[in-house]
Amino acid sequence: MGINSNRIVRISMAFLALLFPILVLFVFFPLELYAKNAKELGYDIWLPTIFIYGGAFILIFVSTLTLFGIRDFVKKAYLLLGAFVLLADVFAPVQLSRLDGASFASPEPISITAVEVAILVALLAVGAVTTLGTLVRVFAILSIALIAGLATVAAGLPVPPAETENSPKSGLSINGRSDLPNIYHFHLDEMQSDFALAAIEEMNDRSIFRGFTFMRRNISNYPYTLSSVASYLTGTIFRNGSFPAWRAAFDQGLLKDLRTDGYAVDVVGLPEILQTNVANVFFTPEQITKYQYSLKHPQIVEFSGLLFAKLFPNFLTNEALGWGHSAGERISAVFERKAESYIPKTVEQGVHPFQAVVGMKYLIANEQRFAARGRYTLFQAILPHGPYVLDANCMVDPERAAVGIQAAYKSQATCAMKLVVEFLQELKRLGRYDDAIIVIQSDHGSGWAGFLNGLGGSEMSPPYHSGITAFGGTTAAFESRSMATLMIKPSQSDSDFAVSDGESQLIDVYPTIMDAIGHQPNRPHDGLSLLPCLTGSCESIRVRPQKFFVYPHDGGISPLLANTVVFTAGHAVFTQTETIPVP
Repeated sequence: MGINSNRIVRISMAFLALLFPILVLFVFFPLELYAKNAKELGYDIWLPTIFIYGGAFILIFVSTLTLFGIRDFVKKAYLLLGAFVLLADVFAPVQLSRLDGASFASPEPISITAVEVAILVALLAVGAVTTLGTLVRVFAILSIALIAGLATVAAGLPVPPAETENSPKSGLSINGRSDLPNIYHFHLDEMQSDFALAAIEEMNDRSIFRGFTFMRRNISNYPYTLSSVASYLTGTIFRNGSFPAWRAAFDQGLLKDLRTDGYAVDVVGLPEILQTNVANVFFTPEQITKYQYSLKHPQIVEFSGLLFAKLFPNFLTNEALGWGHSAGERISAVFERKAESYIPKTVEQGVHPFQAVVGMKYLIANEQRFAARGRYTLFQAILPHGPYVLDANCMVDPERAAVGIQAAYKSQATCAMKLVVEFLQELKRLGRYDDAIIVIQSDHGSGWAGFLNGLGGSEMSPPYHSGITAFGGTTAAFESRSMATLMIKPSQSDSDFAVSDGESQLIDVYPTIMDAIGHQPNRPHDGLSLLPCLTGSCESIRVRPQKFFVYPHDGGISPLLANTVVFTAGHAVFTQTETIPVP
């Protein structure tokens, strides 16, 4: 009896030891990656689950081999592998995040690689002087601790929102107050004003935009989407308190007011940017794409690439991304129905611009199903935001960027404006155009493409500020980034398309929309209503300094730099930069 008990203990200890690398590689890391990006991944818990299943299969395989005998040094190497990957990621991580328009590449700094080498040498030394039996006991204990930790992690995983009838299949709101005009609010991500105006002029038919006023000298107040959205939807500039809390309160201005005033508030956008309980209906461009193409797990390729990059040593990060994408493609081929045409699957391949096109075409095709009055629709199109994979007719061309960044960006900007035109034409066909309030804007300019007129290109501009490295870190890049598109059509406006030289800012969007429906904002704000400028002269608009606030893209809000913006020769110029004390 005692012999059998000892044998059971030894087998159990060996099994737990074998389990440790599997838990690290195929359970801990997939769940960690999912937990940090659940909202962006559409709460698709299947993504880490498929790797957990793979780990279970490998565990069975390794356990079976062990029964037939494996050399001790192989067993030691297997056990130490899990420890190395875990320690290397903890002590020398290369931070992985969602891509932002450029080919993703890790800097793979030598200091990080040196830390990994030190960890590897230390573990090899431990393995050389330690018996296999001791290692088995140590890793068995570690497995037990890791199982307990994973149970805690699993209990705290982000929970997807409760299933509702809000989906692309059911669509946007079908009922709205009959005494309120529809409001169509288009957020064209990274649409720079000089490129937008050029796209309109190249159409040679201004009548398409009858009733619109294009604010040629408009600026964004922030260079990054999260801050810009919070700013234009609340009409405020961050002044004190918690910066994350200010950004998180993006729905407490325009969206809340319109809901209170009786509007059906519908939002289509990225969940990490715009998801809110204030909306009557919320879904994402990814959900639309899944619905239109019958996809189940569209982010498996992206998830697999990031996971492989975490699993492999940091000096192999770039290679691991490619290996992970290849593995994800194979998994996708098994679980997804083969599409008739090419569908980008990763951020680097252009999934967000592609989803923006699919989303716009969905809105165009289904507008007739939705409420003709009393509905506010905010659509966030990640377009013309990079990567630049669309031609001027919105067809996917993976090699499009080869023509040069500015030319590729211009094509994608033209694509975006053509989609807007298609939507406006559908409104006219349905008899909804005249009555509607329509706002077409961006969150900021490009920063990558420079100025359309070629003046002040990034390569000619000195560094903007030490530690501010986004978009190449040049002054010209941030100057172009400040040039946000803004064009507005009030209800029943029948004037010719006009280009205004009035100085406006995105903080003016909130009070302008409220003024256009005859209401006042219900919260303090920094913006001004542009309605007088849209229906007459801009002379009555109070002249204010145009301020564009820059801070490091990664990390906190310090240093916070306020730039005074003027327009010269058709583009923005910073005349003064001052450091703002951060509360």
